[in-house]
Amino acid sequence: MRHENSVNDMVLLKVKMGIVCGAFLAIIALSQSAYAGAECASLGGACDDGGWDPLAKLDEIGTGKYDQDVSESSKEHISGSLAIPYQEFMEGDSLKSVPEIAEILGNIGISQDDFLVIYGQCLPCGGGPSASAYVYWMMKSLGHKNVRILNGYVQDWKDKGLPVSSSTTVRPAAEYTPQFTDRLIGNYEYVKSSQPQVVDARTVQEYGSGSIPGAISIPYESVLDGDRIRNVNDLEKRFSILNKEQPVVAYTNTGFKGSVVWLALEIIGYDARLYSYQDWMANQLTEQKSSDTQE
Repeated sequence: MRHENSVNDMVLLKVKMGIVCGAFLAIIALSQSAYAGAECASLGGACDDGGWDPLAKLDEIGTGKYDQDVSESSKEHISGSLAIPYQEFMEGDSLKSVPEIAEILGNIGISQDDFLVIYGQCLPCGGGPSASAYVYWMMKSLGHKNVRILNGYVQDWKDKGLPVSSSTTVRPAAEYTPQFTDRLIGNYEYVKSSQPQVVDARTVQEYGSGSIPGAISIPYESVLDGDRIRNVNDLEKRFSILNKEQPVVAYTNTGFKGSVVWLALEIIGYDARLYSYQDWMANQLTEQKSSDTQE
């Protein structure tokens, strides 16, 4: 029988990405107080009274105690973390299937009912929240309701005098039952339909070298203030060119860094989806080949 969380327990999952980006992430369960007002939350939207924010503050996190720790030889992380290589979620540049990801989460002791917070950054990518934003998007696509992102990093936690450790926690295996939704995922036909506004979140240089027709350039760096997502007022200004009543698709080459812009859009209440330029180009090539064959 797996250990059940009390309202003050937290589950930490520290995730290390492989060669692609070397991200260090965690998924941690929040105390009940961190979810005050969650009943009025829409995905990524903020309540009028400020009761919901996808970004969790350091002082909203509780602490938990678990039976076993296993050594992690290099990096410090928040005490109580579970550890898993990020690349285990991946198959090349894409995520594995929903059943495979659910099995991975269950094997490390995460269930669909756990209160989670994701933290971490992609160090070889220059830092910032792209890794945690991508995993947050993944968890929301699995239908995980109680998930947020820590508004800070391990060093911030340490600077507050809060416990860090070089060891990690092992939890009994759980059953993770996903409630998959595709409403956060852009696809070729949807993007091509002209229904959504399309945001190219790549660099200005990449945008200039070729983009999806009609896409608006809003580079992912523009929604960041250093290694943090900008405040709501700044984000509203960054996205003022968009119509908030119309859905948005944000993309980068693989969608990894595009998840930062997707998250920023969610924070201020847009109906947003994530997409990749790789998928667009692959479908364009397929259409071109089909057209050539018919001629």
